[in-house]
Amino acid sequence: MLTCFGERSWAADKPRIAVLTVATSDPKLASLGDSVAEQVMTELGESGRFETIGSSDLATLLGLERQKALMNCKDESGCMAELSASLGAPWVVTGKLTRAGRVTRLDLKLIHTTDGQVAWRGGRELADESDIFGAVRSMVPSIAQTIDPVAPSQVRAAPLVLSGAGLLGVLVGGGLSFFTWNDARQYAAPGYRWPAGTPVDSVLARQQSANTTITIGLSVAAVGGAALISGLLWYFLGKPAHAEVTR
Repeated sequence: MLTCFGERSWAADKPRIAVLTVATSDPKLASLGDSVAEQVMTELGESGRFETIGSSDLATLLGLERQKALMNCKDESGCMAELSASLGAPWVVTGKLTRAGRVTRLDLKLIHTTDGQVAWRGGRELADESDIFGAVRSMVPSIAQTIDPVAPSQVRAAPLVLSGAGLLGVLVGGGLSFFTWNDARQYAAPGYRWPAGTPVDSVLARQQSANTTITIGLSVAAVGGAALISGLLWYFLGKPAHAEVTR
């Protein structure tokens, strides 16, 4: 059975990840733990960068009894090596869900099965269990980045795009305001003469239009400046995508 599964048409160029059932300190949390594992597997799979194997696949491959034995194995390095050999999955995600009073804590870790070493770990404390799915969503990118790091150019692309858009806004908005203001200043100069017969209403309308255009231009420039500064701060001070944040 193992051989047949191994010969299925999985994408050979994508890392394979086994997502194990999340252990729980309270039987009442079992359903929530299953949902966490399913979410991790789904989000990793949806990225298109990995092949994922869930608990149902493990039960089919290893048999229920052997799966339980591996999950409860005290020799983690040896068990991970066996999982790696059986599944062709060099990575395993495990986790634990614990409740203490009104606080629920979720811990996840990524294990490199070839040596049994923990490559990444992270945790979140939740005052409300309804926040758990958001917590999982915030940790999955770190897991993905650890397994398959994105090139620095890709990581840096977003803040540079933001800064570029901000610079464009500054130039367009600033230029629009400057040239409109320059024209309006000429209209308001004491020696300026409007063409003979120009209605007063037309003069007032043109001045009002100029004021409105200047205001819009300054607003665009201000938003562009904020985006430019934000992008630069994000670029130089932002944490790498794989940075671990544990609360």
